[in-house]
Amino acid sequence: MASTADIKNGMCIHFNHAPCQIIEFLHVKPGKGAAFVRTKLRNVRTGNVFDKTFNAGIRVEQAMLDKKDMQFLYRDGDDYVFMDTKTYDQLNVAPVSLGSAIDYIVESMVAIIAIYNDEIVSVEIPASVEMLIAKTEPGIQG
Repeated sequence: MASTADIKNGMCIHFNHAPCQIIEFLHVKPGKGAAFVRTKLRNVRTGNVFDKTFNAGIRVEQAMLDKKDMQFLYRDGDDYVFMDTKTYDQLNVAPVSLGSAIDYIVESMVAIIAIYNDEIVSVEIPASVEMLIAKTEPGIQG
């Protein structure tokens, strides 16, 4: 459990039965009334972004995400096989868990996989990827 005074950008909390990452926060102390913390949260499972205001001093449950560097090895049927770069354990990942990153994954690419309660909640790939263009329409001049 963490207090609202301990909130930082990038921290993950457990809110509405789901892990949520704090995108930004603002401690507000108005002239009248009690202080509060205005936050912008992103649901890690679904990607939805929403605003939530907490009273100052309340406790929020911190969600522990296990982030691992994993290397993409190959496709096995519908699943994608990743290998932990430290322990060499292999993990089969369903295409649903990869989301939009599925179009940009190439063999031997290292991705950061976040796991919450033995469930893959997000996959971060590098910002740029070198890919070969197989076919393109001819350009129209003029």
